[in-house]
Amino acid sequence: MLIASLPEEVLYALLGYPGSVVVLCADGTFGLADDLVLDPSERRLIERLLQLGTCSAALDGFVTEQLYDWRGGGARDPHIAAFATGLEECLAPYRSCILALEQRLIADGTLPLLELQLSVDRFCLALPRLRSLAERVRAEAIGAAPLLDLLSDEHAVAVGHSRECVRLLLWHVQRVFLAQLSTWLLHGELLPASAASFFIQPVDAPVDAPAAAPAAAPAAAAAAPATAPDAEERLWRSYEVVVPLKPLLLPLRVAEQALFVGKAARLLRAAAAPPSGSRRGGGGGTRGGGRGAASELVSALDGFESELGELRCSRRVASVGEVGAAVGRMGAIATRLLWSHLVLERGLPRLLEALKAHFLLGRGEVYHRLLLELLPAMRKPPAPSLDLGLALSHALAASGPERPHEAGLALTLPPAAAGESAYAAWRRLGLRLPVEWPLSLLCGGEALRRYSALFSRLLTVKRVQMELHAAWASQMGRGERGRSPPEQAALRPLWRLRAHMAFWVDSLQYYLQVDVLDVGWQALAAAAAEEEDFEALAAAHEATLASLSSQCFLQAGSVSAALHSLFQLCLALCRLAELADTGLRQPAEWAAQVDAIAREFERQTSFLLAHLSSLASPQASPHLSQLLLRLNFNGMFRVGG
Repeated sequence: MLIASLPEEVLYALLGYPGSVVVLCADGTFGLADDLVLDPSERRLIERLLQLGTCSAALDGFVTEQLYDWRGGGARDPHIAAFATGLEECLAPYRSCILALEQRLIADGTLPLLELQLSVDRFCLALPRLRSLAERVRAEAIGAAPLLDLLSDEHAVAVGHSRECVRLLLWHVQRVFLAQLSTWLLHGELLPASAASFFIQPVDAPVDAPAAAPAAAPAAAAAAPATAPDAEERLWRSYEVVVPLKPLLLPLRVAEQALFVGKAARLLRAAAAPPSGSRRGGGGGTRGGGRGAASELVSALDGFESELGELRCSRRVASVGEVGAAVGRMGAIATRLLWSHLVLERGLPRLLEALKAHFLLGRGEVYHRLLLELLPAMRKPPAPSLDLGLALSHALAASGPERPHEAGLALTLPPAAAGESAYAAWRRLGLRLPVEWPLSLLCGGEALRRYSALFSRLLTVKRVQMELHAAWASQMGRGERGRSPPEQAALRPLWRLRAHMAFWVDSLQYYLQVDVLDVGWQALAAAAAEEEDFEALAAAHEATLASLSSQCFLQAGSVSAALHSLFQLCLALCRLAELADTGLRQPAEWAAQVDAIAREFERQTSFLLAHLSSLASPQASPHLSQLLLRLNFNGMFRVGG
């Protein structure tokens, strides 16, 4: 039996309060007074029980510090506060047990040591584990994601009452996480208290700048600052998933889908709100009501709000599968309605038509007229006073009434570098088209820069083709009348070489327009009309743009360099053809120049055929096989090379 005051002091110590018999040691633990005479076995048993008191006092101190006496710098982390609330709830059964034993001691006047041991036995593993968790959280200033990972790992290995306590802690911390996740999914907003530790964070999104200043504008306009994107576009591009802040159990796929759902919710909620003005994009237009998809999303999100609230408030830990399934269902609705908003209400098909018509030269008559007006100027580096905008407006006006998205079209041309050739300067002639929000989600700054690179390549091919055909038309208009047989014989190598070059350029042009652009764009148009899924549409657009860039050889440096060399040789031959009458007065020098161009052209074509043949295979690169078939269908050039 215990001495008279010992049972009462042991009970107080189990609640974290020392006395005269049970004292606080220098290391912060509870122990028995040195002058207390006890049987050694009873002393050892009581000292083991007093370890619970040490743990209880440490946990009480942590809870008081986090919930009732916060003195840390800055705002209190709500996840740590939730952890402390869970500890408070975990300690409640332990305190009730000690108070029941105290009532028993008061009623009976005695408390057997065995009964005390059996009453608190289920807490002997739980309290030390909770104390270890609290000390780790305090020492490491642990954040939301590491805390969730820590508790998830502990919950997986804990047993008995310890598992129930850890489950309770995980549930409390998870509630805060789910509250922030729900706010993001439903409104695209971050709660101020938990924003710093959430895995979706705002970032500084750079404003997309045009690839080059519009060369069509006068000097004063070119010096004006670029127009900033709308606030909605900045908000869309200013959030990203920060992987170190993501719980390990949450798949990155689910995190990225949650990012998309929140941004879509924010966008469409803003679209569903009453408009602040009557401003509407020139090619936008609506169909079936201006805010149909937006209003439908708001209704769908209201339904998900109750589901997420039930997941957050139920007294069980939500599994990653449940969270992922809810995010997946919301993502499916958001991507479908965002597709509907862009395609049916904001006129995305009209924008795609404008991209094909202009960047991919779908309206060939416009750019034929443009080149006819610019060809004389292209023989020299571009002059600063050249007004490309006027030439483009003339070409558009001569081709019929204005179409959607044509009002903002502008040619871009970077200033020529010192010593740069006219061809090198003009081959960078690009096109700029402002795209309004939210259509810029699909065709933003980077996509438009890639479209401009495609435009530059296609326009260069068309220019060379036009010059080769113009040289032949000039010869046919004059005929061979008035030339002596020796002059006619001297000109035949030039016209044979021109025919050879025209065959190459015509075959390349046909390949680009028919085998590459038409096929790729038909697939994109089908996806835009049939997918009913914004993410699938964005993936199809990216795949189409990457395929067009690859098949137009924008990413193959050696092939691109060889093509530019061929184009320059073609233009050089056209200049010689224009000076035929002068050159015939010096036939030896004239023949040497034609022969030099012919040898270099043969060398470049042989290299190009060999290089393309090494890359082409019917399975891996059918487009290259198709080009080779058009260029060398009978094997003549390989034999000749």
